[in-house]
Amino acid sequence: RMKLSDVSLLLTREHHPAFPVVDDSGAFVGVLTIYDLHSVSSDDYNTTRVQKVMHTDYPHVRATNSAYHALRIMVRHNLGRIPVIEHRNGGRGIVGIISKTDVVSAYARMME
Repeated sequence: RMKLSDVSLLLTREHHPAFPVVDDSGAFVGVLTIYDLHSVSSDDYNTTRVQKVMHTDYPHVRATNSAYHALRIMVRHNLGRIPVIEHRNGGRGIVGIISKTDVVSAYARMME
């Protein structure tokens, strides 16, 4: 139900290129990127809903997937980070975000 005007400042202020979108029950439904904002005239931010421009098929991993699996998905889709999803109560809840830096740091610690 949120409009682009509600999230445009958040995307800019937090210096993150994307944010996960959840529905009223907290289930993961997609991702809104800074590039999605660029697809809409700023004059229309007050009337355009996030759901209209967000990505509903955005790559993600399950909490049970390996870090290597997450890295492969990020490389395949040229992304720096992706949502981590856990299936619960018939929906998909977001439990975190994993980045390439997270994976490389974990492997570096393992090599020490």
